[in-house]
Amino acid sequence: MANLRDVCFRLNGGFEIGVCSINHSNRIHPVNLTMLKVAADPRWSVFSGRPGDKKAERLRLFLERSDVHEAIQRLKVGDSDSLHFFEGAVTLYSSPSSTEQLRGALDCLASLAVLCPPTLAVLSLTRCRTRFLGWPGLIQKWGNWR
Repeated sequence: MANLRDVCFRLNGGFEIGVCSINHSNRIHPVNLTMLKVAADPRWSVFSGRPGDKKAERLRLFLERSDVHEAIQRLKVGDSDSLHFFEGAVTLYSSPSSTEQLRGALDCLASLAVLCPPTLAVLSLTRCRTRFLGWPGLIQKWGNWR
């Protein structure tokens, strides 16, 4: 998503660290400035929700990771740029003033995509409607039919 000045990149996939914003707070989800930093780097302000829940510890450990720090360092962050982690997505808002800054934003998201844990989705065929229950046998037959 983009306009003439601002770009929004969204990476589907989550880190199970709760809602977290880097460089600026999120305007939709209530987050507060924390004492956390990305790998103790003072350049990155970190905003987060409930400091006492289980995800707060996961967030702290996530931010201490050197590979996360390397990914976020690829950003050439301006005053209005921000990176947001949600359940199931990472979103970057940026106002790149050069192709180098745009490339840095894409490199950051590509590096974070590599770090995303694989999504484990289990399909339960017993929950499907009865008309679909015969499909696994047919699919198996189609797979063997060459």
